[in-house]
Amino acid sequence: MTVCIEIVVLNDQRIFKCLESLRNQEMVPDRILIADGGSTSEFLNGIKKEFSDLPIDIKDLPGLPVETRYKSLRYLSEDITVFLDSDQYAPKEWLKLIISPFSSYNQNLAYTGGPTKPYKKPTSKIEEYLALLEEHIYGDDISKSLTYIPLGNTAWRTEVLLNLKFDKRLKFEAEDNDLETRAYNSGYHGKFVKEAWVWHDKTIDKSVYRAMKKRYRYLVGAATVFLKNGTIGQRSKERRKMIRHAYAVLELLLKPIAFLHAFVRWNIHIKKIEE
Repeated sequence: MTVCIEIVVLNDQRIFKCLESLRNQEMVPDRILIADGGSTSEFLNGIKKEFSDLPIDIKDLPGLPVETRYKSLRYLSEDITVFLDSDQYAPKEWLKLIISPFSSYNQNLAYTGGPTKPYKKPTSKIEEYLALLEEHIYGDDISKSLTYIPLGNTAWRTEVLLNLKFDKRLKFEAEDNDLETRAYNSGYHGKFVKEAWVWHDKTIDKSVYRAMKKRYRYLVGAATVFLKNGTIGQRSKERRKMIRHAYAVLELLLKPIAFLHAFVRWNIHIKKIEE
């Protein structure tokens, strides 16, 4: 199998540590596609200079993350496409593990995914909450459905990815749930690979306002996807454990507002846009 690792980036210095971790992989990828959302030339030249030994292919694809990923599809040709975030760092056996399920002949396996571990110990309450959220996703959420696994640290059969595509109408952070839901609706399935974990460096999110604003965008985006795919009923029936944290209460209060926002956004704006 040929393998491409795709990393979407926008002036994020953490990608240097991410690429350093790929340099040390037991299995060398055939290509590392850096899908750039509009970084400075100094930033990109720094990557080229520092990692000239890696099979790096930088594409200028300006836009929001989902738009950049959508534009990147035309450049994918390897058998397997692996998504890694610029703030994720992989141990040396990671790539070998995340793609290992594809070695068996199972054409219905669309994607695999692994968990994350905090790269640093949280130093603030908001960092602590974000770490608990991620732990909750890889524990409680994916035990209910693998359509909840984040896109970062997943591997996809490229032909499935090119067939399903990303929905570029979704501007908020929910394209992963949409893609995975559509994969299941098309007769495919995913597989969780517990051993294929990566470190996730979220310790720069020290502003409560900025972090909760991002969480609100996520809540709107997730609700939009549930409405789009008709899974809002299924979601509401799931017995979900609440995170024991003060910011979890704030997020709970934001959810009905986010749902109304998503309802208006989906029915009045997005549905009218041609896919």
